[in-house]
Amino acid sequence: MIRTSLVTVPNRSTLFLAKAAIVGMTTFVAAHAILLLTYATSRQITSGRHLGFNEVSFSHDLPVLLASGMSVTALALVGLGLGAAVRSTAGAVMSVVTLLFVLPGIATYLPPPWNTRISTILLPSLVPQIAGQRLSSRLGDGFLAPWAALAVLLAYPLVALAIGYYQLKRKDA
Repeated sequence: MIRTSLVTVPNRSTLFLAKAAIVGMTTFVAAHAILLLTYATSRQITSGRHLGFNEVSFSHDLPVLLASGMSVTALALVGLGLGAAVRSTAGAVMSVVTLLFVLPGIATYLPPPWNTRISTILLPSLVPQIAGQRLSSRLGDGFLAPWAALAVLLAYPLVALAIGYYQLKRKDA
């Protein structure tokens, strides 16, 4: 469909930035709506029973919910950027799966302190750090300040979109 898109919008910069804006806004709104709705529904279902996850207030969980929504948005933009770079939907999906599941698994087998240093900057570890929570005990003392974790989270889509933009401008459809 890239040829059809480029016929409709011949300026590749405009096309790519419009796609990024639509993906970003749609994902941001949908992710936050789904997360908040799921959170509220789970609280209603458990209504008074203490099950571990529902023992804290909404205001305590709000930073994690907001960070999770931002993380989903970042992943969608990473997928868009990598999809434009490799020109393959399957390649983009595989890249995102690698970022989410393969690299964190490999990082745990690195020798200390590298396992902690690398794990703290990988996508699955950024949400709790943005919310100001300590990471799991398997990562030891590795911890980024919330502003630093947010900066790393924002760097993922920025780098992926820059690579995708460069590849889209450089290659033919």
